[in-house]
Amino acid sequence: MCKTERIERDALRIVEQLAAEANEKVLMEGRQHIRRYDNGVYEVWTSIPFKRKDGRSALVDERIGHVIVQMLPTWLPKVRVDASNRWSTDGWFEDNCLPYKRPPTTGRCEVPTSPLWPVNESAVEGADG
Repeated sequence: MCKTERIERDALRIVEQLAAEANEKVLMEGRQHIRRYDNGVYEVWTSIPFKRKDGRSALVDERIGHVIVQMLPTWLPKVRVDASNRWSTDGWFEDNCLPYKRPPTTGRCEVPTSPLWPVNESAVEGADG
């Protein structure tokens, strides 16, 4: 995230330079390519070995991540969570508009789960009524 347009320009230039250097080489196991998806959104690709049924191996291109360059949300109020609760969190949590650009290729976020907190189906159903 970038605080000023100059920092955003510099970050985009650095990502473009890294992409140009990486993309000059053939994509193979252990190497990555950076592909521009949209303004400020880049996909990181690599080749993953895939074992075929006949015993041969092939390399399959797979997206392994994203690089996202975007401006900091300077329009949102300062938030400081402490015991006094004097700070407004408007725009951060309840309004569901966190300032995070998510590439459309990733789909919706999955519901977080925890191995430390097992879900008890009957307790969840009983909580509704």
